[in-house]
Formats: sequence, C-alpha cells, structure tokens
Amino acid sequence: MNVIALVNAENNRNIPSEVVIELKRPVFAEKIYMLTANLTKTCKSYYPAAEAEIVYETGKSQSVQLIPPYNMPSLVQTFCPDAFQIPLGEIEHKQIMDFESPGLSVMDLPVADPTRRIKKIIFKCVTSETVLGIIGISLYTRQ
Repeated sequence: MNVIALVNAENNRNIPSEVVIELKRPVFAEKIYMLTANLTKTCKSYYPAAEAEIVYETGKSQSVQLIPPYNMPSLVQTFCPDAFQIPLGEIEHKQIMDFESPGLSVMDLPVADPTRRIKKIIFKCVTSETVLGIIGISLYTRQ
C-alpha cells in the first residue's frame, strides 16, 4: 500500500474523503498503529477531524473519533499526548507557517474487543480543510 490522503473539502472530486481497507483474512488485534502525516488548521482543534471505524467479522463495529490535538497529531503541531512525534526535517523558506520542524507521527487506535477478528477498517475525513495522511498501518497482536 502507498500513502493514503483523505481530504474533506468543497472540491473533493480528485481526492477522496473516505477509504475502506479490507483485510484479506480477518485477524485478531489489540491495537492498530499508524504512521501518519496529518494536517489540521489550528482553529479546527478540539473538534472531530476524522473517524476510524473498525468492523469485526461478526458485523459489529467500533468507531473512534480522531480529535486534534488529543489523539490526532498534525504536521504543524508538535504536541499530541497520544502520539509519538518523529522529526522529518527543516523548512528553510518559511512563509506564513510558524513551525520549526514538520514531522510524521506514530499514533494508535485502541481495539475495544481484541477477542473478535477485524474484517476491515474504514477511515473518514469529517472536518473541512483537514488532511488525514496515512503512510503505514500495523496491527498489534499479543501471542
């Protein structure tokens, strides 16, 4: 899989606002780790920006709201209590943005019931002018 970029904008004909990741075979997982490059406007903080829906093999699902800066980090915010920031480099010719080093973030989604197999994960960008960028996904299972 390559990078997934989801945007909720007025003109979203070229960039999707939702993606469904179907697993080839349902698996057990305790957490879902994601390497992300998200972008949110500061004025959009403290409101749900994106959602992740974990769909189990039984048909039941669990929805997790991603709310910056609580559990959804951003390239321009270096604080997020539920994410690990990875510095990516420096911006040399800054224009308006006032941040020193953009970065990727590792964030996790808790799985409500690790005794059920996950069949698919649906990601949705729900706030305008927000980018949910997913670079990698890994499912954690305790064996």
